[in-house]
Amino acid sequence: MSPQQMGESCQAPAPTTITTTGMTSAYYTLTVPQVIGDVNAQTEVDYTMHFHRGVLRVESIDVRPMYVEWDVIAGKVMFHGKLRTEILYVTGEHYVRDRRDEIVSYANYGVIPQAVPGQNVNVCVKVRGVTWDTDQHARVDIHVLLDVFITVTESVTISVPLFSSISGQVMLNGVAQANAIIALYDPNGVLVAFTFTTSSGYYEFQTIAPGTYTIVAAISGNYESRSITVTANVPVKANFFQSPTTTCANILSTSTCSFLNGLLGVV
Repeated sequence: MSPQQMGESCQAPAPTTITTTGMTSAYYTLTVPQVIGDVNAQTEVDYTMHFHRGVLRVESIDVRPMYVEWDVIAGKVMFHGKLRTEILYVTGEHYVRDRRDEIVSYANYGVIPQAVPGQNVNVCVKVRGVTWDTDQHARVDIHVLLDVFITVTESVTISVPLFSSISGQVMLNGVAQANAIIALYDPNGVLVAFTFTTSSGYYEFQTIAPGTYTIVAAISGNYESRSITVTANVPVKANFFQSPTTTCANILSTSTCSFLNGLLGVV
């Protein structure tokens, strides 16, 4: 059985925490909780408190969860726990206000068909309501309704690439070039991203995964292409035009040249 302390502030669990369990030069290895199932296994608890003297009236009854234990058996989460009951009452014999504590047990189960032993279980108990009746025989019958929130999760490990950035400036004959097109391609020639330079000739790509890329700059009949390697968390600087060419086909494919010239035609 797995114990858990409880209190009135207990809320339904929301397993969204991501925990870093390891890291390589290019990836985080993350362990994330995947929800298998959840249920509110509402539980009714009925019990009687007996007194030596009759109870004239009950002023208040406070019921608080003390703890709960659980186990998983073939699609069911079996649980049991204890409640602390504090009753403030007035005796029928001497009209004296008195207080009494009592501890009662409860048990139930919640059905989560995919639950199996070894998974992560969170059981959270909250008192929804308390009602009672008194009689002339020195007893108080108490009815408690519990919300028992059960969530079953399992840990899933995923690898997430660490990102970096690429930035630089386009200068031609010492003059910053605005609206130059900068295009980024992966090793298979697939376009990853493109952007235009600012009025000061600057550009930037953010959240670029580690790897080798081809980056191309083009403006006013000038073209330049180079290969760059992106390493996790290491910003890359790539400035243009240090060695421009005026013939796109000399350094780039026909389709790439058409794409670049098409973009330049709209700015």
